[in-house]
Amino acid sequence: MKPSPLSLERLEFSKVAVTANPGFTPVSGGVFTQLDFDFKGINISRRARLRYPPEEAPDPKHFFCVFGIKILQEDQKERPLPYEIDIEVSALFTYLDGSLVGADRFRAVRFSAYQMLYGALREMIATVTARSRFGLLQLPSADFRQAAKSDSESDEAKRQETLAALPAPEVVIIPQESPESAEATKPKRRKASRKLDV
Repeated sequence: MKPSPLSLERLEFSKVAVTANPGFTPVSGGVFTQLDFDFKGINISRRARLRYPPEEAPDPKHFFCVFGIKILQEDQKERPLPYEIDIEVSALFTYLDGSLVGADRFRAVRFSAYQMLYGALREMIATVTARSRFGLLQLPSADFRQAAKSDSESDEAKRQETLAALPAPEVVIIPQESPESAEATKPKRRKASRKLDV
């Protein structure tokens, strides 16, 4: 197994809201069963933010990512939801590789972070709904390649703006001496005098 270049340092949930929909009728009966719910056509809204220390703009290594989803009945056309969900998780990451730069690095960080955080959301929703009215709800698998690509382009544009706003580094020019001036300033060696015995 090859370790990921993105190391997860800390993960915590900032919001977990799961509300059973009284207008939903499960297809199969039973108590605390796993729901057989088809997410095809269901609108799931995603939100994500990625931050890093401003002083690391030339070479970002430490990232803070917030990832959340909403599945609300008001966003659906006709199908009733078993649960309305609003959940958000945040995490600290360290990027351990230096081979990717610019938008490529942001894309790699976002793609790995989205996968990890969405997996954490799925587990939390499964845990909460397993003890809820209609039984366990498993969120569908998701492909974040396009989302990571589009988000990373915005990240790189903002990074370039930050770099442009940084003060230019101070350049100190040390004048070089010409051979003539170097010879003139070179200390002259005094000849040792000899004392003659008379």
